[in-house]
Amino acid sequence: MPIHPYPCSGLLLRWISAHIDCPYLSLNCILVGLRKRSGKKFLNIIKSIPKNMGADSETTGPSLSEERIAHIIRQCARDFYNSLEKRLQPYGVNHGFWAYLRELWVEEGISQRDLSERVGLTGPTTNSVIKRMEAAGLVELRPIVEGKPRRVVYLTKRGRELRDILEPLAKEVNDIAVAGMEHEEVVLIRNLLLRIHTNLAMDNQ
Repeated sequence: MPIHPYPCSGLLLRWISAHIDCPYLSLNCILVGLRKRSGKKFLNIIKSIPKNMGADSETTGPSLSEERIAHIIRQCARDFYNSLEKRLQPYGVNHGFWAYLRELWVEEGISQRDLSERVGLTGPTTNSVIKRMEAAGLVELRPIVEGKPRRVVYLTKRGRELRDILEPLAKEVNDIAVAGMEHEEVVLIRNLLLRIHTNLAMDNQ
């Protein structure tokens, strides 16, 4: 059954956010809810789900299921950060370098200003990170015109070679995060998160 890209109602979103860590999450319940999300059948399904389902998770604690969506997403982001960080560290890379490496693997020879815009961080932050990446032997700054002060950022040989090592590690973290979920569930979660991002982006315009 195809899933609508934005199958979100407030009730559905609150329920998914509260039980996203639950191994008993039923795709069938979700699909029925999407098809009948405004009807009594969906409400009965929601009411029939144990309120403490997923609340005994050792990693989330009993209180997380009662938290707002923003807090749950923040906790997930922290968990992603920690899982990726411990995989990057053996290669002399920290999470602060990661966003810049990803952009430079796509395109090198860009200014620090452009790099700041692409990673969504301020100029001073980017300047500080690039200095540390340069000291770590990951990037180098080259002048646009010889003898002129303006320079652009390039990866070193080591910085380029790390792509084939680190990108699979990032994929591994993503795979761990969705372990035990059906493909349709992953698609649903992805679309709901994109909907949240779209809503908040519009609010911040």
